[in-house]
Amino acid sequence: MKKAKRWVYWCDFCGKSGRSAGYMSSHEKSCTMNPDRVCRMCTHGEAAQAKMGDMLKALELAKIEEIEEKNIPLWMTVKIENEKEAIERLREVSNNCPMCMLAAIRQTTKYPMIFDSFKFEREKAVYWNDCNEASLEAFGY
Repeated sequence: MKKAKRWVYWCDFCGKSGRSAGYMSSHEKSCTMNPDRVCRMCTHGEAAQAKMGDMLKALELAKIEEIEEKNIPLWMTVKIENEKEAIERLREVSNNCPMCMLAAIRQTTKYPMIFDSFKFEREKAVYWNDCNEASLEAFGY
């Protein structure tokens, strides 16, 4: 029988775990729950990264009203107004970076699970398509 002890590292912000200290250190720097994160998408797209405080203020446009009901899921107890306007304002403030938008939505205290009009996979696909088209134009293809 063989027995070995291994180190496990956890992200201080989201709780993700891994066995590589280097990987977890890299993850922590850009974790979407880190308020002082460095966005790798903004770095790749050569866009200026927005400040988290400004993005959170953009989400404050969404007016949330809690409904006093028992025995129903949390997401059904919340009525939201101006959600689309808040997401559009967030898109403007974040320079259209899907990762920054996701980070702001995750860090908001206003029930992040209810922003239905933001679909990360769709936003990411559009962002990378725009980046790829811009690089093709820059190199003259």
